[in-house]
Amino acid sequence: RYVPNGYKGYADKLCDFIINELENIIRNHFNVNDNKRAIMGSSMGGIFSFYAALRNPEFYSCCLSFSTALFLYRSKHVKNKFNAYLSSNPILPNVFLYCGAGDKFEGAFEPLNYYVYRKLKNKTNVVYVLDSKEIHHEKAWSKYYNHAIDFWFENK
Repeated sequence: RYVPNGYKGYADKLCDFIINELENIIRNHFNVNDNKRAIMGSSMGGIFSFYAALRNPEFYSCCLSFSTALFLYRSKHVKNKFNAYLSSNPILPNVFLYCGAGDKFEGAFEPLNYYVYRKLKNKTNVVYVLDSKEIHHEKAWSKYYNHAIDFWFENK
């Protein structure tokens, strides 16, 4: 349920690829508004999206994260790292956080997601949606997709 000591993931490499390579491919095919870039994901993709947006707030104006899998890491570790980040980074993206609590698995996401929301609410534009009836599934996330997209487009 946590990343073992000494393990190095590949999130930074993926972030660099998106910013340094994928961005150019997208620009060659679509109009890009540099002030409206967002990253979105669910579950492990949610934690990656959240990490990528916090790592690169000058690139992403918004993070849309569904069932962010923060519970996979030790609670104290997440809180310590997040608090250290907040104290040293004045620029933050807008954040949309969704969490369900309709099953044991999804319910495990809620405490740290709510902790993140409470820490962000006075520092940036953040929305926290808790649906106590929904389980960890794309069908649940799809119910709030339009809400997340509206949040992205309505904010700088």
